[in-house]
Amino acid sequence: MGNHAGLSFPTASRLDAGVFSALKALVGLGLTKAAERGFGFDHIFSDAYPCYVGSNWFGASRRGCAYLLENTQNGPILEYFKRIHMPDEMLYATVFMNSHLKGAPAIHYLSRFIDARPSWIEVGDLDDVLGSGYYFARKFPEDVESAVRLELARRLSGSRTSQLPRGQD
Repeated sequence: MGNHAGLSFPTASRLDAGVFSALKALVGLGLTKAAERGFGFDHIFSDAYPCYVGSNWFGASRRGCAYLLENTQNGPILEYFKRIHMPDEMLYATVFMNSHLKGAPAIHYLSRFIDARPSWIEVGDLDDVLGSGYYFARKFPEDVESAVRLELARRLSGSRTSQLPRGQD
């Protein structure tokens, strides 16, 4: 997924095999760059009000929450973000980064990315996750019986016996 200035077009990675995939990625990037400059696509962003991309896993003070509500309940920001795909990944970051408020470090561990998506956290990643000092981590497999979830539960509970399913320890 190419993503510039809050504009995105699905494309395959140029790392994918095949000339067709690379060509689609280049066309998507070209369209995105043209749209960023205002050709063919309307958007509310400018040099004075740039778009930012970030996580929707964040913490905010009462003042920060009030600022977010005040600046998203009505008006062009809300109207614009209502019509785009996955607005939460741009809305919060754009509103806060264009504000006078001071930001703080991230509060969650994010696994490495494969193209535009975070990879699944695996058992081998748990030392890094637990040693990171973050309050949250993503992205765990959805299956609550997955080996990594069971191992994490074992480590957090202080249990000495493994609860991994047979053949996965």
